[in-house]
Amino acid sequence: MGETNTLLERFMGKVLVSDECWEWTASRDHNGYGKLNIGNRRHAKASRIAYELFCDRIPRSKMVLHHCDNPGCVNPGHLYLGTPKENARDRDVRGRTSVGSKHPGAILSESDVVALRAMRDTTGLPFKAIGKDFGVSGEQARRICRRLKWRHLKA
Repeated sequence: MGETNTLLERFMGKVLVSDECWEWTASRDHNGYGKLNIGNRRHAKASRIAYELFCDRIPRSKMVLHHCDNPGCVNPGHLYLGTPKENARDRDVRGRTSVGSKHPGAILSESDVVALRAMRDTTGLPFKAIGKDFGVSGEQARRICRRLKWRHLKA
């Protein structure tokens, strides 16, 4: 009969340990965070597994954050718990936000949005016509002009 590896053994078999960050060497998600199959077609973030293996249980209301700003790091000394609000603040302070043209799905640039809003203000054309000129739907143009989208742009 074959031996079944424990979670700790499976986990450590996918980690490159060093004096600084412990780098996850296996599968990662689209943001670079390590992930590990935990059965039943489910994956868990490697940093969460590291925290639970080496530190403590994670309360439902908490997330695992990184002191080192390295998504692939699973060094328990670099991990700490925080709220979603603290995670968002940390992300913003470190400049890891994906807003505006930095968003992977962005069609428009910041200058496009400024021009789109200016066109609506000066011409009064329907949103559908303006959207067509910029390669977006009329509904998207309406949301941009009403500042429901691209709120971070003051222009």
